[in-house]
Amino acid sequence: MTKTRDRRFTVSVAEDVANKLDEYVRQTENANRSEVVEQALRLWDSLAEFRDNYGALQEAIQLYQKQQERELYRSYYSELGDAAQKEDSAWSELSKESAAKEWPAPIKPSAREGHK
Repeated sequence: MTKTRDRRFTVSVAEDVANKLDEYVRQTENANRSEVVEQALRLWDSLAEFRDNYGALQEAIQLYQKQQERELYRSYYSELGDAAQKEDSAWSELSKESAAKEWPAPIKPSAREGHK
């Protein structure tokens, strides 16, 4: 692997940061400030890339979990016998009717206009 040409530039940092950098250099064999800063910047870049990948991974996991949940429901309902499916439908209908009594649908604007 060939080393790319280094580019020199000057950076000013707070004194406490410079002290930590110098302490790290003292503790690390065969390293100098430039190498430590370069390594830190590369780690910082990797961390940013990891965060992006982690977010995408979290989204993929959520989508997979939703898909698995839907598949579980499909499987459950497909395995119900006729009697159980009829009972489930009856409970669903009863729930709809009960909800409609408790929470009537709002009047549509077109229906209000006819009662002027």
